[in-house]
Amino acid sequence: MEISSKSKRCCGCGCNFICPSFPATSAKEMQVVGKATSFATTIDKSAPVKVGIVYDAANAASKADFDAVMGIIGSGLKAGKVTLVAEPIAAGEISAKAGSVQVLFVTEGMSSAYADVSAAAKANKLLSISTDMACVESGNCLVGVDVGAGVKVLLNRAAVDAVGVEFDSAFKFMVKEV
Repeated sequence: MEISSKSKRCCGCGCNFICPSFPATSAKEMQVVGKATSFATTIDKSAPVKVGIVYDAANAASKADFDAVMGIIGSGLKAGKVTLVAEPIAAGEISAKAGSVQVLFVTEGMSSAYADVSAAAKANKLLSISTDMACVESGNCLVGVDVGAGVKVLLNRAAVDAVGVEFDSAFKFMVKEV
């Protein structure tokens, strides 16, 4: 099990156990994900936006985050100018299923799949987004969202340019570039 930017160690011993109170992606964060998606000019927003939820059922952090996100999106989540609909994508199916979605949402604890997400995003010109900021900081996800004391949206400019996703010019005033 790996420790993500959102998880906490259960004790001070240095072990990698994730606390039972692991904070999965929140409804507020998914609203920000939808609003960020609204600013992507390369995504057709005239119909519901299909979001591939990338997860690993064998990874507790990923599975918890997957369950939370699927519950939040339900049969459709109106967020910003888009309605998000979810399609589960298991870690081993990223390249096979990426062409059927417009966005890849990477759940917590998926660092072992970052390269596959990045390759699929480039091959299909997909927006990749996560609440796991390490995915963005490593250049494997384009956008990262964290809603804590405030709203934090990171954009990896090099990754965005490599993938070919374009954003409305107003978006740059709402994000911090890494």
